[in-house]
Amino acid sequence: MALITRENAIRTVALLSYSTPKGIQCATGTFVLSKTGDPFLLTAGHFTRSATKNTIVELPNGIGKKPSYFYLEDLSKGQRIDSAIADLSAYPLVGIKEKDRHLFTSRFLTFSALLGEESRPVDREAELTTLGFPSGLGHDAKGALIPLSFRTHASSNFFYLKDDDYKEPLLLFALESAALGGYSGAPVFDMDSKNNGIVGFIKGNLNDPEGGKMALVTPASFAKYLF
Repeated sequence: MALITRENAIRTVALLSYSTPKGIQCATGTFVLSKTGDPFLLTAGHFTRSATKNTIVELPNGIGKKPSYFYLEDLSKGQRIDSAIADLSAYPLVGIKEKDRHLFTSRFLTFSALLGEESRPVDREAELTTLGFPSGLGHDAKGALIPLSFRTHASSNFFYLKDDDYKEPLLLFALESAALGGYSGAPVFDMDSKNNGIVGFIKGNLNDPEGGKMALVTPASFAKYLF
C-alpha cells in the first residue's frame, strides 16, 4: 500500500462482532500481511478469548457501498495465534474463497507498516489517528460501513501494567484520549509522511474510581512476533 491516509486506511479495518445474552460484543480488526506476504487479521487478545464460532467480520467497502459479511471461523478455518506477552491475536486468513478474493483487494497493510520497537517510545509530538468501531458504530444512514476516527497524542512513555490474563505485566503506552468499547484491537496510526504506519493497537482503558479514563495501547512491534 502507498502512503497511509485516513481515506485509504478505511479498507484496512473490519468490524468484529458476536451476540451474547447480554448484547452484542464488538471489536476492531486490522488486515496485515506477514513478512512472507501471507494475509492475517489482527485484533485484541481479550476479545478473541471470548469470541464465538459465530463471530462476524464486516468489511467496509467505501462510501455509499454496503459492507461484506463473513464468519471469522470460515475465513481462518478455526486457526488463531495468541500472544503470550501482549494483548494481541492474529487470525491467518487461509479460508478466503477464490470467488471472494476481489473483496479483499487493497485491504492489507504491509509488514513494514508495523512500526517501532520496545526500546523506543512513541513520539509524544506526533499526531496519532485511531480507526475503529466504538460500540459497533460505523453504519451510516445509507447503509455503508465507515470506521470512526479520533486524533490524539501519546501521553506516556512505555510502562508495565499487570493484567490477570497474562503471567507477566504487559508493556503499554497511554493516549491523551479515552477509547470506547469496540475500539479494542483498533490500529493507532502515525500518518506522517516520514513515519507512516501503525504504532500500536488499542487494548482498552485505564480507569480510576472518579471516572477518569485514558486509552491503553499495545505497541505495534509485538504484532511482528505473531507471524
